[in-house]
Amino acid sequence: MVSPGSELRDYQEKREEDLAFGVLEHWIFDLAKEGMLMLQRVGGRWRERMVRPGEIDQTRILPGLQFPCESVFQTAKAAEHS
Repeated sequence: MVSPGSELRDYQEKREEDLAFGVLEHWIFDLAKEGMLMLQRVGGRWRERMVRPGEIDQTRILPGLQFPCESVFQTAKAAEHS
């Protein structure tokens, strides 16, 4: 989840660290943009796909898992208002 003020770390530094460590997928949830940026490793670089609430995405790592990112955003918004 992207935190206000940590966008550089969340969008740039962390993804480069994960790529260097061999991570296969990296998900960035951004409440302000109302989307999840899914990064999937292809060789030595990331392939990016933005997933919006209402869309269901599938991961290559866990075949058959369908992930509705909308529930993450609903929970985060509820937490903001409590």
